[in-house]
Formats: sequence, C-alpha cells, structure tokens
Amino acid sequence: PLLLEQGGATNEGLAVHLNRLQTASSEGETITILKDAFLTGKNEKRKRLITKAITDEHPGLSDRLSYAQDKFHEAFTVYEGLSVAKASQALAQLADKIIQIYERLKTRRAALDYQDLIERTANLLTTRSSTAWVLYKLDQGLDHILVDEAQDTSPDQWQIIAQLAEEFFSGMGANETHRTLFAVGDEKQSIYGFQGAEPRQFNDMGNRFAKSAGQAEKRFHKIPLNLSFRSTSAVLEAVDHIFKEPERYASLTSGDKSITHYAHRAAEPGLVEIWPTEQTETADKTAPFAPLTEGFANNAGERLAQKIAKKIKAWLEQGEFLPSKGRAIEPGDILILVRKRAPFAPLMIRALKAQGIPVAGADRIIITEQLAVMDMMALGQFLSLPEDDLSLASLLKSPVFNLTDEDLFQLSHKRKRSLWQSLRYFAKREDKYKQIANQLSLWLSRADILPPFEFFANLLEGEGLRKKFIARLGPVAGDALDEFLNLALQYDEQEPPSLQGFLTWLERSEAEIKRDMEKGRNEVRVMTVHGAKGLEADIVFLPDTCSTGSASQSESLLAIKPPDHPPLGPDQKALVWSLPGKNHLPALGEALSRIKQREQEEQMRLLYVALTRARDRLYVTGFETAKGRGKNCWYDIICEGLEGHLKEEQTLEGETVKRLETGQSSQSEKHPKEPQSEKQIVQLPDWALVQAQSEPVRTIPVAPSSILAYETPEDDEDKLPVEPALMSPKSLGQDGRFIRGRLVHKLLEYLPDLAPRTREKAAHSLAQLHGRELSQKARSAIIAETMAILDHPDYQDLFGPGSQAEVSLIAKINPKGSQKPPILLSGQIDRLVVRTSEVVIVDYKSNRPSPRKLEDVADAYKAQLAAYRLGLREIYPSHSLKAALLWTDGPYFMEIPSDMINEYERLLHKE
Repeated sequence: PLLLEQGGATNEGLAVHLNRLQTASSEGETITILKDAFLTGKNEKRKRLITKAITDEHPGLSDRLSYAQDKFHEAFTVYEGLSVAKASQALAQLADKIIQIYERLKTRRAALDYQDLIERTANLLTTRSSTAWVLYKLDQGLDHILVDEAQDTSPDQWQIIAQLAEEFFSGMGANETHRTLFAVGDEKQSIYGFQGAEPRQFNDMGNRFAKSAGQAEKRFHKIPLNLSFRSTSAVLEAVDHIFKEPERYASLTSGDKSITHYAHRAAEPGLVEIWPTEQTETADKTAPFAPLTEGFANNAGERLAQKIAKKIKAWLEQGEFLPSKGRAIEPGDILILVRKRAPFAPLMIRALKAQGIPVAGADRIIITEQLAVMDMMALGQFLSLPEDDLSLASLLKSPVFNLTDEDLFQLSHKRKRSLWQSLRYFAKREDKYKQIANQLSLWLSRADILPPFEFFANLLEGEGLRKKFIARLGPVAGDALDEFLNLALQYDEQEPPSLQGFLTWLERSEAEIKRDMEKGRNEVRVMTVHGAKGLEADIVFLPDTCSTGSASQSESLLAIKPPDHPPLGPDQKALVWSLPGKNHLPALGEALSRIKQREQEEQMRLLYVALTRARDRLYVTGFETAKGRGKNCWYDIICEGLEGHLKEEQTLEGETVKRLETGQSSQSEKHPKEPQSEKQIVQLPDWALVQAQSEPVRTIPVAPSSILAYETPEDDEDKLPVEPALMSPKSLGQDGRFIRGRLVHKLLEYLPDLAPRTREKAAHSLAQLHGRELSQKARSAIIAETMAILDHPDYQDLFGPGSQAEVSLIAKINPKGSQKPPILLSGQIDRLVVRTSEVVIVDYKSNRPSPRKLEDVADAYKAQLAAYRLGLREIYPSHSLKAALLWTDGPYFMEIPSDMINEYERLLHKE
C-alpha cells in the first residue's frame, strides 16, 4: 500500500509485482515475478527499485529491498546455471549416443575420418606401449621434415611434428647425420581458426625448436618474410599504414613490432583507390510505383555492383593499359573479394553478366540451385510423372530443347489436357514438336530400366546435352553437371537404383561443391577472402567492407573454466551448451568475450589476406545498410590507417576518390579527362603475317599393325589394336585370341617380380581380372604356358636383375645421309635386358603354332625389332644390341640375326 499511495511508475510497478507473489501457484511463476521485479531484460539488477522520496522517508525499506534484490540475483544466477548444466548434460548424452552410432558405422566399414588420422597418429607417437619402437623405426628413415602453411597447423598436428622431430635434437640422433626441420608460414595469414588453427603456436613452436636446437648445439634460423615479390609499393605501403598501430598489428603477429614490407617491384606503377560507399536510399512514398526499378533504387549493394561492372566494362572497351603485363587489361586480371557470399556475390555476378563480361561464377555453389542441374531434375521429374506440367514446361525452355515463350504459349493456351498430351497432339502437325515428343518418348522408355547414373551420363555425354548446357550457361554448368553425375553414381552405389528415389535424395542432400578458381580461364573471379587464400590478381576489388558480423556460425558450445575439484585438472576446459538468453552468466560471458576477441583478431588477419591479394591495383569501396556502416568495419579501418597518405582526385564520372600511387604511372592509369581519339597503327613486317610451318616429321608407331605399312599376320593376337567397345566374346573369335595375348603380357609383366612360391596364386588372380571373358580351361592353359616360361632354366636371366617389363620407348631418328625428315618412333618393349656391355630386346609372340624357322617369321615382326633397336642405339651407343622373339607356344626363344635387322633398318630409313 505504501508504494501505491506514493505513486509513480517505478513504485507502482514494483508494488504490482510484489502483490502478484501472493497468488503465485508454482516455483516457476514465483521466479518469473521476482525476475520482473528485481532484474532488467538483460537479467541485470535494476539500478532503482523505488523512488528517492520513499528511500529518504523509509531508508529501512530501501535496504531490505536491496538485500532481497542481491539475494535473488545470486540465487537466480545459480538457478540459470543449473538449467544450463542440465541442458548441457542432456546434450552430452544425446551426442554420446550419436557418436557411438557414428563410431560403430566407421568400425563396420573399416573407415577413419580426418580427425581420427590425427588423433591416432598422435596416440601412436605418445601414449602407446610401442611408442619407443615406432619412434625408433621412424627415426631410421627421417632426415628432413617440411611443414608448409605452418600458420594453419592445429595443436594436435604440432604434437605429431614435435614427436617426429624429437630425435633430431637428442642423443645420438642429433649427431648421426645432418638433419633439417623446415617450417614455412605467416601467422598474419592464419584465417582458418574455425578448423582448429592457432596462429600463435607457429611462434611458440619456433621458440621450442630453437631451444632444442641450442641444447643440441645445432644451428637454428628464424627468417622473416618481409620481402614481397607479388605486390607493388602502393599496396604494401597501404598495408603497413593500416596495421601500423599496436591495436591493429597485435592481431597479426605475436611480436611487439609493427609490420613492415619491402617491395621487390618497387619501381613499378601501383595504385590504391578508395571510393565513396553506396548508401541505402529511403524510398519516396509519394512517387508512383515502379516495380522494375524499385529494388534497384533502394539496394545499395545492387548499385555498387552495377558501378563496378561498368568500370570494368570501360577498361575492357577502352583498352586500359596494364604496365606489368605490357598489354590491355583482361577479365582474368580482376579479382573481386567479399567477406561472405551473401548478399553481394550473386549481385556482382549478375551485374557482370549483364555487361557481357566473362565471369567465373561463384567459388562455392549448391548443386540443386544451379540452372543446369535444375533442368536435369525437371527432366527426371517429368519422366517420373509425365503429368507434371511445370517440370515439362521448364524442360522445354531449357537448353535441352530451347523452345520460346511463344512456343510454350501455343502448346498451353486453351488446352484441356496435360502439357505432355498437348505436345503429342501438336507433334502430329509440326516437325519441331514431333522431334521433341519422339525424344521424350524414347527417354520415358529408358527411365524405368536404367540406373540414374547410367541414364543421365548417357544423356549428357552420349547425346550431347552437356555441350548444350555449357554453350548457353557457361563453364560453371560443366562443374555443376560433373558433381550431379558424381552424386548419381554415389546414390547408385548406396541405394536401390530408382529415378524418383535419386531426385528425392538429391533435393534433401543440399550438396555443395567448391570450384577451382585458380587463374586459368580469362574470366573475372568473384570469391570470398577465405577461398582466395593463396591466390592473387593484378587488380583486386574489396566491395564488402561495411559490415562487421563474422561469416562463421555462432558458437553453440563454450569452453569455460572448470571447478577446482576433480575430475578436471587446472589446464582442462569444460564445455557447456550456450542456451539463448543465458549470456548474463559470468562463466558464459567470459567465454563469449574470449570468442569475440579471437574473432576480431581473425577478422584483422582476414583483412590482411584480402589486401595482399592485389599485385598492381587495389580498389576499396562498400555498401551501407539502412543503419549505416558497422562499428570498426574494414572500410573505416582502411580509411583511418591511410589518413594523411591519400590525395583526392576527380574521376571522369565526376566522383571524388582518394588515391595512393607509387611508381611511374602511365597516363591511362591517371584516368585522362579526354580519351585518345586516334591510335597509332604499326605495320607488321611480312614475316609476322605468314603462318609458321610445322617441322616435318614421320611418326611410326612401333606395332606390327602399322610399322612399314606391313599387313599384320592373322595370328598376331597381342599387338593388334582393338577398340574397347568391341571387346566382347563374339567379336574376339572362338578362341578369344586378342584377350589371350594381352593376358600373357600381363602375366609376364607382373609375375617375374614375385617370389616363385606365390606366382601361381597371383597368376590366377590376374587371369580372373584380365581374362574374365575366357573360359576357366583357357585361363588355366595360359597360366601353365606362362609358368613354363618363367620356370625354364634357359630364360632365367631374361627375368632376373637388370631386366625391365613393358618399357615405353619414344625416339627421334635422323636418317643418315638423307634429306628426308626425321623419324619419330613410339612403342613399348615387352622385355628389356641391360647387361654390362649388351642390351637384349625381347618381344613376346603367342601365335599358335609358333614358327621355328627365320624365314617363316612375319616381316612386320622383324621391322618392329629393327625400330626398337634404332631407338635404343641412341640411348646405349656403347652397347651391342641384340633382338629376339620369345614364342610362348613351346616356349621357344628365337634370336634375329644382326644382318637381318640391319636390312629392315635400311627399309625404315627409306620409308
């Protein structure tokens, strides 16, 4: 009553809450009422519970209320902490069940994931009883350790490296041989904290290894990477200015000195240009509604994308000169970097395409959002349900059939049946629709028979749909279709093949692929800074600089300091579930502050990576939301860092920009106010207009079917080229002689390298793999024939040390005393035996029956050996060269006399 009598919103509000306590029916309701009475919406204590007048008149009441508030806040914090603990316990129990299922699946499939490899390797080197033996065995074979991208190495990975390198600096291992440990990295570029990388460990491990090297009296060098071979002085000076202050460079390096770069390209022209940001404009509510321009007028990102695209278009049309390349700017010279893909990357890609500028597309794409894949899915939906009019309409307008809106209107207007029925109706009257209907009918007949991968692969590759998609949608369609087929193959291997099942599985998978954006095609690249790590470009745009939110997901599990009692030790962390609205708890607040600090430091390193991607020119701009720029955003950091180092200039469009230029800038780089009206034409000399003639050369494949144009003997079953598509039992003849010859070659290639006792078992495995088309009886006969050769005492040296199987030979022979062009020989020697002063060329022949006289040997075989000898003479000029045929039917070894080989060499020179 006292509070109500005194009046005032503060007094009356507290009175209402306290009076509600008398009717509270549960503990939860009581807590809610007291929370409303004593705490703010952020769960902090209210600064004033009653007005000053009552406090002065009734000081005892004020003290009692403050005491109650303190006690409730203390109890409420414990209560909230218990709710977090219970939720975390429930989550841990659920996660434990999921992990158990996951581990069972890995065990069942004998599979390890990436983290398993790291953990098990670390355990093998640290905690197992066999660790000493493993380290000893490894130490015998390790002389050098190289760690690349060391700044992105996680603590677990560093643990493995430290264990491997331990023997380098201790005991006899430090003195037995010269060993090296080389780690290269730049902690300023550590931007993969979400993968466990800790940049400061790079410096800590360096100090650890330096100490170990000192104790072992070994040299240790720390070499700073300050000299840049990539960027011009303008870019590097800008980077140094931006990160000059301690609060900036402290995020980049564990040292206490500012960042300093030196440019190897110091004298070359460089430019850093800052554009004004695009601001969101408030729509004029009195203006008439214009649906085609409404979004553009209010979308600052859309306007900025158009501005950049027009700038690039002007460069390409006017032939803007790029001094470092000695030519005009090309699309492939330009890289546009964003902090996160949404919302700017799609706007930028669309704006570039609208200007007709080649663009590589997004660096990471969701498969089901790609037009080519959507069209293939529409085809699948139609084939599963022909009455699906929407899927058929999408398919008809796709690159598969390329119908127009007018065509679709003709098929659809006033129809009283499905679109498929309407198409079949018009197919009887117009050839254009007849071809489409026949094609769809054929696909309908196949869709229920073939597995998804086989069906779609045949459409894309066999029937040319891939070429149609790429011709209309660009190279990005090819990447999407490749992954589409990979997913179809993956589905066929895991599930019963079903077209509808595959489409449903694909829609739910949300599959995503990362495209290779290495500079290869002459296209503008639009990428995230994370994706551009390790890449570079002559011209870089940074248009996404006004936001401050992290691109990574918010943390759900927080590491808090554990209690002082067991089971957790002082260096261990306890993970708790960060429930919404619980950040007021001190432990969670501290954990979130640490995370926020790490994110801010990584954002600074991300900015460093973005700035240093530029070789020649760097353009900085941004787009603001309705709330303006984010606090401490990249745009403000860059402008503050470069304050006093920029000069303002007017562009041709009348806009004021700020520039930092170094080197001897060309006139085109200074954006002349009047473009050159005349271009000097240089007349090319006559020789530059004549197409260069290729060097004449005669290519001779060393095979009986082609060499010297001799006709191949009918019985030559091991050299005759056979197309894979024709490799069927019916096309091989009754005895399967072509596969027979190839199987003999495989056996004679692999078996000599095996121990004699294991050869027969391996022979059966090889025969099953390479001769499955042959009968078991035929395979057994071939194995017996081959084993007879290997066991024959006269042929042991052919398969012993110094011999090689299936030796590829490519040689360029210049005919002596002749004006004829050189001969290019290419072939494969079945067996080559190299001795101290002699080389033996052996070619297998499996003709049945095999000849026993030299005059019965086909001329093509002799010419083949002559060609081999011609090529090897260039390699072994001081050896005597012998050539022989090994007939597997027998077996029988036939050396071809040297004078006979000489005759065929002369024939080769005459050809």
